[in-house]
Amino acid sequence: MHIDLWVTLAALVVGVIVGLTGMGGGALMTPVLVLIFGIQPLAAVSSDLVASVIMKPVGSLVHLRKRTVHTELLPWLMLGSVPAAFAGVFVIKLFGHGAALQQNVKVALGGALLLASAAAMLNAWLRLRRPVASVHGPLPRRPLATFLIGALGGLLVGMTSVGSGSVVVVLLMFLYPTLSGAELVGTDLVQAVPMVGAAAAGHLLFGDFRLGLTLSLLLGAIPGVYVGAHLSARSSDRVIRPALVLVLLATGLKLLNLPEGAASERCRVGRHLPQTLAHNRQGMKGYDQPLYLLPFDHRGSFQKELMGISGTPTAEQVAVIRHYKQTISAGFRAALGEGVPKEYAGILVDEEYGAEVARSAREAGIVLAMPAEKSGQAEFELQYGDAFAGHIAEFEPEFCKVLVRYNPDGDADLNRRQSARLAELSAWLAPRPNRFMFELLVPATAAQMASVAGDRGRYDSDLRPQLMLRAVGELQDRGVEPDVWKVEGLEQSEDCRTLVAQVHAGGRDGASVIVLGRGDTEAHVERWLAAAAAVPGYIGFAVGRTAWWDALVALRDGGVSREAAAASIAGHFRHLVEIWTTHAG
Repeated sequence: MHIDLWVTLAALVVGVIVGLTGMGGGALMTPVLVLIFGIQPLAAVSSDLVASVIMKPVGSLVHLRKRTVHTELLPWLMLGSVPAAFAGVFVIKLFGHGAALQQNVKVALGGALLLASAAAMLNAWLRLRRPVASVHGPLPRRPLATFLIGALGGLLVGMTSVGSGSVVVVLLMFLYPTLSGAELVGTDLVQAVPMVGAAAAGHLLFGDFRLGLTLSLLLGAIPGVYVGAHLSARSSDRVIRPALVLVLLATGLKLLNLPEGAASERCRVGRHLPQTLAHNRQGMKGYDQPLYLLPFDHRGSFQKELMGISGTPTAEQVAVIRHYKQTISAGFRAALGEGVPKEYAGILVDEEYGAEVARSAREAGIVLAMPAEKSGQAEFELQYGDAFAGHIAEFEPEFCKVLVRYNPDGDADLNRRQSARLAELSAWLAPRPNRFMFELLVPATAAQMASVAGDRGRYDSDLRPQLMLRAVGELQDRGVEPDVWKVEGLEQSEDCRTLVAQVHAGGRDGASVIVLGRGDTEAHVERWLAAAAAVPGYIGFAVGRTAWWDALVALRDGGVSREAAAASIAGHFRHLVEIWTTHAG
């Protein structure tokens, strides 16, 4: 679990607006999370709704104490909003991930909010010319219309997190024009407590709730909404209503996304600012510290090669794989105790089988890298699809790693598709604290292997160095800007220097290179480390299977104990560090 202080600061600002206007959630906080912080929409909606369950009562209590809640309207509003909010979640699930449905709803709602904001501006102008005092007597009875307002707001909240405040307040404004702005806000805030609770319950069960994200929101939103509610209760209509109009206008523009026009251009610039920075190398954080990485993020090889699993592993088999990964982690910790410098050493582990190892590493202050790619795929895909950002945010690794197979003489369409996805990930990571680690594999084409008579060694020495150079250059030209390149080993130091020159091309001096082991023999790996260690720009290695494979096989076969396997891994990893430091000088 990670608390993001920037999210907390944004939530503080939004919280004041929520308390002041009765709006928030999908209307304000969800777009902020998606557009500014890169949180995936479902995670943003789910987490914000759960946070709103706690936020809403804070403002509601203030309004109840200030007597700015019209209690006669509450039963009819709640009768419509609560069941509709919970039903909205199921409507989304009926349409899969609901991307098309949510887009249609957002477009329709955006148009409605723009119309409502225009009408509200006209209404405010008329009120300024002919002020009308708030009437504190009995309101006219309009139960059916009030019920429908609640149902509409609840349904929209359940589907998109938008509707509480942004829709309900305006409709109540037109249905009951004699209510003051503070009464509109207070009444909506109180009825929204059970409505948002119902929607949040659905998202807890069926959405993408993130505890760390929710706590980050609450730390800022609770004091913010308290302050905003006090301001709202004390402010006149001349302050409250213009604030409502501005929020409605911003919400409508956001929901429509303005595909054309000048305003759209401004939105596109803001949305692609991180990518622009990445292309200018200003968004690249770089990394210049020594880095000795023990990777064991392997998933497919654990299942198929180590365990012999052809299908989905059973719960017992999953437990065994997790046990093996904990054994590797124990070996890494033992190596630290035997002199490997903790400040330069780290692990690369997956969430699927190594979540506990990753959390433990973060707590211990160990450099942590985690993979973003789906295991065993010829074409790069994100492991968790559109939900990838939430998974990164949950662990906040120092490095977000991708493994990509890219041969510049290979399938051109495949290379373009992968480059586009990778450029988006690079742009998303640029403003975040996580560094981008790119594991580049250059698999030989059939023609290339034929040109070296099928000799893998000749391919590695004669063809691969130039192919790696071209691959790095093409990826850079397409907007992929890693902080660390994790590359296959090269036999000659001169080839290493040439590769570093390409990695640093165009002002990318902060980027660095580490050597991967590719599961090769220890002799091969030692030669690769020796060739790279003395070359400026190479900062270390990421060698996994060479260090731990034999120990795990022996553990699997009952030849050694867990303690002996961990000790063997520690010894191999320590030896690799010694090879590197010896040749680095």
